[in-house]
Amino acid sequence: HFDNSPLTVLELDGALRVTRCSAQAQSLLGITPEVLIDRPLLPFLGDDRQMQPLAAALARLQHGRETSNRAEVTLTHRNGAPVYSEWFNSALTDAGGKVGSVMSLVQDVTTRTLAERQLRTFATHDPLTGLCNRRALTQRLEQAVARRKRNGTPIALLFLDLDEFKRVNDQHGHNAGDEVLCEVARRLRATTREADVVSRFGGDEFVVLTETDVSAQSMNALAQRILHALEHPCHFGTGDTQVGASVGVALCPESIGHARELIQWA
Repeated sequence: HFDNSPLTVLELDGALRVTRCSAQAQSLLGITPEVLIDRPLLPFLGDDRQMQPLAAALARLQHGRETSNRAEVTLTHRNGAPVYSEWFNSALTDAGGKVGSVMSLVQDVTTRTLAERQLRTFATHDPLTGLCNRRALTQRLEQAVARRKRNGTPIALLFLDLDEFKRVNDQHGHNAGDEVLCEVARRLRATTREADVVSRFGGDEFVVLTETDVSAQSMNALAQRILHALEHPCHFGTGDTQVGASVGVALCPESIGHARELIQWA
């Protein structure tokens, strides 16, 4: 049963040393089961912080606070690849309530986890440029406006519209246009600060949301840096082209009603 299970099966003693291990450990961790036998489980799997969710779950079993539980931790395969795993643990106690052994069934959920992350990325990011999409920007802006109303945190929005972008599509084709948009996105990320939210709002429109060092002077300086970054030609497969931009800057007043007002002002 141990070796035929699609899950990795581990049996631990009361001190959480491995007493039995199924053959599936080979695919889960890249090691033979014999390597784990008679060794403390947690130090073998990874550092204390990485294993904290599993350590806490097993400790609850050891101390009799639970008879079964589950935990999710990221393991490291022998080849260095991360392995996202889900642990189903149960304790076997004697008549006096002392934990004699713990059984863990370990499922490799790497494929599922990566697929879920990809779906979340698709929902919040522009697939062409990798920037936040309009939906994600709107959510972040609504949160920022709520903070503005609650504690006065300043907000600024820069709305950027590329000049002559239609000409790029008309003269060089949409593939060239896509390459230009990606290059603009890279320059925006390089010009703005790490805490700023950079978004492709739609078409050739981009938005920068910032809550860092917000003043008319600093935002005008940021807008000038963006315009300067776009002065150089953008390259695509068969050549290069010059695209400029217009930038609107709006600072959020305390009396703002809705987040979309700030977008309209910018």
